[in-house]
Amino acid sequence: MPFPRARAIERVSSREALSPGHPVVISEALGGPRALGAWTLARLRAEHGNAEVFVRESDADAPQLFAGDPQRAFRFLRMPLAEVIDGFSCSEAPRRYVQMCDLARTLPHLAADIRAPGAVGKLYASPAYAWICAGGTVNPLHFDFNEILLAQVVGKKRLLLFPPEDSSKIAGLVERAIFRTTSLDFLRPDGARFPGLDRTTPYEAVIGPGEALFIPYRWWHAMVAPEPSVSVSWWWEPSRSAHIRHTVRQRSADLMKILLRAVRVT
Repeated sequence: MPFPRARAIERVSSREALSPGHPVVISEALGGPRALGAWTLARLRAEHGNAEVFVRESDADAPQLFAGDPQRAFRFLRMPLAEVIDGFSCSEAPRRYVQMCDLARTLPHLAADIRAPGAVGKLYASPAYAWICAGGTVNPLHFDFNEILLAQVVGKKRLLLFPPEDSSKIAGLVERAIFRTTSLDFLRPDGARFPGLDRTTPYEAVIGPGEALFIPYRWWHAMVAPEPSVSVSWWWEPSRSAHIRHTVRQRSADLMKILLRAVRVT
């Protein structure tokens, strides 16, 4: 990044209502400085170093890129948070990205510092999740069946988004229908492999401490952390009918994943 032709995502205040299907960066989304000053990697390690966290891992020199099935591109495991943080300072250590860390259950000493912004929806809402990574971490393009508010606490993140109507231009049928991912490398886009790229409408933003990005449901999104980063996210559903549709679709996709993985193994 910056991605060619990408439009800057609009910035709004925390007092403005969110518009469906319209990504925005919300300034001062967390509403107070307490977490921004107190949340450091050193404090995370000191107070919750023994906490077992869910981690996405890849070799230090491996591309951080989905290649169809995410299980083939990355390893997923659980380990103590201190071990993850200690590896951030070693260039030869595997790249580890703490994902979907339930803030209240896993980091209770810090959970009270973060309050859900008013923009967070209530329908089938998730708990607050923490995401922790070293500088140089990439989260490749994918999409989710929910609305997302991603708030930055430590460091900065660069994010690239594509609207749902660009799906067929940036991902193959199996990738987008089964795995909700793409093998498109957004840092080194291959126009020959993805000839529809020139007809897409990418958006990008950089968010820093206290800011949040609203990612509408089914919008493709990717992230690069240029420095050590801690984020907190909230997920919720846009409607009950969408929740039912996506639950059925996800169960069907999960069955297809089992079949595809069995075929590849044998």
